[in-house]
Amino acid sequence: MPRLPEKTLLALAALLVLAPGCREQALPSPLANELLRFAAEAARALGEPPPERERAVAALEVLIERVRPARGRALVAGAPDPVAAALLDERSGIRPDPGDDRIGRALLPQVLAERRASCLGLAGVYLAVTEALGIRAEALLAPGHVVARRVGARAQALELLEGGRPITLDELRRRYPIPPRSALYLRPLEREELLAAFRFNLANELRERRRYRDAIREYRRVLARLPELAEAEQNLGLSHHRLGELAEAERAYLRAAALNPHLSGPRENLEALRRAQRRDAGR
Repeated sequence: MPRLPEKTLLALAALLVLAPGCREQALPSPLANELLRFAAEAARALGEPPPERERAVAALEVLIERVRPARGRALVAGAPDPVAAALLDERSGIRPDPGDDRIGRALLPQVLAERRASCLGLAGVYLAVTEALGIRAEALLAPGHVVARRVGARAQALELLEGGRPITLDELRRRYPIPPRSALYLRPLEREELLAAFRFNLANELRERRRYRDAIREYRRVLARLPELAEAEQNLGLSHHRLGELAEAERAYLRAAALNPHLSGPRENLEALRRAQRRDAGR
């Protein structure tokens, strides 16, 4: 059977989304629904217009249909995952953007609209697409990084920033040093933990916009789900520091340094805080 043109698929997907009584059936996967819901929450928190849900659902449906033929291709040890390769096709897929950590490179509607994504954005799209295709997959967290992994006999971590090539856990440990005795990294993230990683990006965006009190609230929500995420403790401390709440900042810096001794930021920020305290004491 000949494949329909992409524009035709997009139009049909949009009609399906908008048809009365079909909205729930049109959602590609439960994760896609949660990611779209979080994108709407993030827009409200940032005071921005809400994302166009119907357009995002239609675009994701088109992407799923483009990737579907790769579903039946066998996984080959050492070779890129066929689904990831189709998703990241240079001509028509999502383009990795490793140097851009803005929240727009992670939120599903923006990723689908702009076809550019951070490692977290790529993981979200990959997991939403594989879930819709009935493929079991999961996300693994490393310090400052996220990879995906197919579940099964030939399970292998996938570096989505590099076309979905397999990457061993040992290579990930070399690239992203794991804190000793950490139970957070390089294990499958639960659904709420994955969403907390997206919320960490929202908290960072609020902090960049100098909305420190709102950022503190979001960092605390992140830490409720990911209590070992040292980066969240560090940035929580930075937000308190900017508000002049030095005792709270010091506690957060100390927790961050204890959680991940490889991070230099907490120690440097703590030293800057203590220098300021000594100057104030000497006045």
